[in-house]
Amino acid sequence: MTVHIASSFSFCQNVANENEEECQEEQYFLCPHCNLWLCIPHNLEHQQIIQTSAHEFNDRVNQVRQQLTDISIDYIYEDCNKKIDDWQDQMLAEIKNRHSEMFQHLNKLYNELTEEIKEFKEKKIELFTHEFIEPLAHMLTKQKQVHPEKLKALVAQLKSLEEKIELIKIPDLIQMNLDEIKLNGKINFTRQHPCDEIDATLNHRQLLELDCVNQKEYHRFSLKKNSKALAASSNFILAFESPSTLLLFDKKSPLRSIDTKGNKVWDICWSEAMKIFLIAGKKLQIYDIIHDELVDTSIENPHNGSDIWSVTSYLHDVLLLDNDGFIKRYSCPSFKLKASWPEKVYLRENNDTGAAQIRLNNIGILAISIKQEDLHWRIDLFDVQMQRIHRGIPLTNNGTADLWDIPFISLNNNEWLVMDLRSMPQMLLLVDENGKIQQQVERGGSNVALMGRTYLVLRDSTGLQLYKVSQES
Repeated sequence: MTVHIASSFSFCQNVANENEEECQEEQYFLCPHCNLWLCIPHNLEHQQIIQTSAHEFNDRVNQVRQQLTDISIDYIYEDCNKKIDDWQDQMLAEIKNRHSEMFQHLNKLYNELTEEIKEFKEKKIELFTHEFIEPLAHMLTKQKQVHPEKLKALVAQLKSLEEKIELIKIPDLIQMNLDEIKLNGKINFTRQHPCDEIDATLNHRQLLELDCVNQKEYHRFSLKKNSKALAASSNFILAFESPSTLLLFDKKSPLRSIDTKGNKVWDICWSEAMKIFLIAGKKLQIYDIIHDELVDTSIENPHNGSDIWSVTSYLHDVLLLDNDGFIKRYSCPSFKLKASWPEKVYLRENNDTGAAQIRLNNIGILAISIKQEDLHWRIDLFDVQMQRIHRGIPLTNNGTADLWDIPFISLNNNEWLVMDLRSMPQMLLLVDENGKIQQQVERGGSNVALMGRTYLVLRDSTGLQLYKVSQES
């Protein structure tokens, strides 16, 4: 490197810092760092600056070399892989929801078809003796000669019945478009009516007309006290009378009284699948009507000593609502806990204040009566995972009673029969799956039940009234 020596003596040109005196040393070198003539000490100082910069640059070179060594797109793969996993979770959740919808739809069709075939069987079994057994017995035991035309007619009639039975057994009574279904596609179920008689069954069923309560009651049972709890099967009524008595009736007479062993009862439901009454109070009890036996279950004070406020069942599942708002699902008869939900899961809106009653319908959909801050009630529908599938419309309430009770029962096709205790006057309502009122009639009472399709049972301060459901479509 060429070193330039000052041609004439003068002072160092180093630029002094603030509050620092200018250098008074003679200049000796032209600094390549700042292109100024500097003295020996300042030249060394500037050389140190250059050395430091070179070392810093060397560090940077090493860092870049390490970056080149470490360069990788693994993080991109990991990020994309996480997104794929998230997508999979979303799709699985969607498939689970779609599966739940399909299951509910299938259940509905299956229950409808099962009911129709049940009616067909009962009708045919009832007529079988008259149509076949008696004519054939008469032909073989009373007559010495058998007329071939009569025998031929019986053979043809039996063949027709056999053909109808075979039609019922075909595997495609319920079909779905499995080969065409996409994840976001519409799921279509189709069902067949295996014979004209079953097809006609659906169109000649008895319909519930609420006006029946304005007719003369079929029967009346007096009760001493006006308790709420009430349920019915097709043949029996079970009602609670405070402080600790269950009363069993058929459609015409009282049958027996049962001591609840001190259990104050808030709700009762009938399980068609298990053929038992479920009784909810401080503990859950089962009344076995066949053996006339009241049994305590293992479920007592389910949450912090809370009473069981409401009970409902579908097949072998039993759901309980306690007065702390917890809903729990148990498997019967083991009563093993399957799931539990606090009220924040099903009270979805800011103005929801609580739930009063739960009811499962004939396809396993759960209905919950929910109270709002404005004292209106609505019935929301939920699937088996407690996901809301429909928000009900608030029921008309022109009263001001702030009561924690709205008795209702499930009907077929996601319809609900509601005893609106808060309206003025009190009303009996038939509510559809959208929460809309389809029928209403002025009627006071504390609870309502159905004995199959035959009798509507109302409970009020005087006792029980039975009204025959006799309207047909």
